[in-house]
Amino acid sequence: MEAAETKDFKEVLLLLVLGSLLILGNAIFTVQIFSIQYGLGAGATIQSTADKMNISSVLSGSASEIQMLYNLIMESYIEVLLAIILFAISLVMWIRRSPKNESYKKTYILSHAAITIIYVLLFFIIYSNTPSLFYGLFQYVGYFGIVLVLLSDIYLEYFFRRQHATVSRSRRTLSIDPSTPYTNLINIREQIFKGLTGNVYIVDKHLNSAALSNLNRLFSEENGTTRSINILTSAEMFDSGFNVNYNDLRNEFQNRGITVDVWIMDSKDSSSQHERFIADDNSAFKIPPLNIINRKSEHVVRMKVSDARSRYKYLMRGAIKLENYKLKKSRNDESSPDVTVKQ
Repeated sequence: MEAAETKDFKEVLLLLVLGSLLILGNAIFTVQIFSIQYGLGAGATIQSTADKMNISSVLSGSASEIQMLYNLIMESYIEVLLAIILFAISLVMWIRRSPKNESYKKTYILSHAAITIIYVLLFFIIYSNTPSLFYGLFQYVGYFGIVLVLLSDIYLEYFFRRQHATVSRSRRTLSIDPSTPYTNLINIREQIFKGLTGNVYIVDKHLNSAALSNLNRLFSEENGTTRSINILTSAEMFDSGFNVNYNDLRNEFQNRGITVDVWIMDSKDSSSQHERFIADDNSAFKIPPLNIINRKSEHVVRMKVSDARSRYKYLMRGAIKLENYKLKKSRNDESSPDVTVKQ
């Protein structure tokens, strides 16, 4: 089903590009027709005046008709500009095609639909003022392009609304069954972690090598929209191999374009912070400890993004970056992260 929907999505994007191209061709042809008619009418009028000859009204026209043609040419230039924008947006959408990219709905589809509506209004205003002008095939090419674009925009809006509703339902809560750890990990990755974008924030004070291993499995390489992962934790669960494993994970993620940083909470904050959560700019979830995220009988529950971000900022006020924490510890300045260091 998902493969079929992805195929439909790409085919509709291709139709959108085709429709936008037809609209652009019609708009350019319209300017040419108006320019020719204006040139004939204005030239015939000037010539008849200079030679004091009677020229057929079909060629000369009245001054008002010539002025009307001039106004239509100006309107047609606007029509061409809108058509170029429509074609450019549809081409970018096709190049960056991905049914899982929410930026389509937010950035491209709504913009394309809004400009299409403006274009259609201008298109019919121009045609309604030129009843005597014959466009032939290109008139119907314009109609066909408009229909293709409007139907494509409507389908894409419906596609993302349905996808968003499905994702929202599936990501509202997720039950974890301790008897199926492998399946749990897949479900958590597909329904939660795969949808995280941009800057990701994690609060979990029980970070260790097992947690890093699960993070690596949860942030699969298919998740290409995550830019950074900031983990706020404590040092109480660090094992002997943590530093090596963390550096290896960090380097591998860096090669994938993802920045990973670990911050150590103030000791007072750490002792009072029992809730674990993960958040990005659009969603937030309460989660089990990362080191046993797929083995603990618990629920992954959606929470307010504002609450998660507010709590994260509060805990960060006294946090110290892991590298600075290790440096201070090696110098025996402090044996705990209960010190705020300016970054």
